[in-house]
Amino acid sequence: MMDFKVIEAPSGKWNKVEVKKSQGKGNGVFAIKKIKKGEAICWYDGICCKVYKNEWQNIASVWITGKSGYNQNTKITNEWTDVLAGITQPLCKGGVASLINDYSNSNDPMVVYQNVKNKKYNCDKQITYDEDNNFKSYIVIAERNIDVGEELFVCYGEMYWTHPEKKWKDEDILKLVHKQNKNYKQDNNSIQDYIDRANIVKDLKEFW
Repeated sequence: MMDFKVIEAPSGKWNKVEVKKSQGKGNGVFAIKKIKKGEAICWYDGICCKVYKNEWQNIASVWITGKSGYNQNTKITNEWTDVLAGITQPLCKGGVASLINDYSNSNDPMVVYQNVKNKKYNCDKQITYDEDNNFKSYIVIAERNIDVGEELFVCYGEMYWTHPEKKWKDEDILKLVHKQNKNYKQDNNSIQDYIDRANIVKDLKEFW
């Protein structure tokens, strides 16, 4: 069904941001230094899944994180999809991209469009692959100059807000996986816990 690997930290210093509470959005990522347009800010930490069955592409990463919403599709081909299962806890080494919020909170596609047009999103992703076409890194880049204390925002896309019925509930994730493997632990979030969940997910049979 899938292969996976733990993402390694890209080279360089990752000391431009901190994680703290964002009003109405839980945790958020904030600049602690002035950041210039085009500058690399932080990176996506977690596990990269190479999923060989299309029906698993939006499921495997969610089961590895244990929670809905912390995943990114990075590449889709006819043979596989690369998906990132993002670490959800704050990290001090710069791998906090999964905690960056979307500026929107509306399911109106016109609101999403206007936020993009008005540059409400101050950063975007830059995904790189190695010479063998294997995922290498997911780095967040500043779309404009960002001031100290400013929160980072990216665009989750219209689908995120307009199709809430497609998001997994945490209790459904636990219930479904437990049917096949009682060792699955949803609430532990060390790197080893993510690796343990990934090994469990690799061996799951189809549920449909």
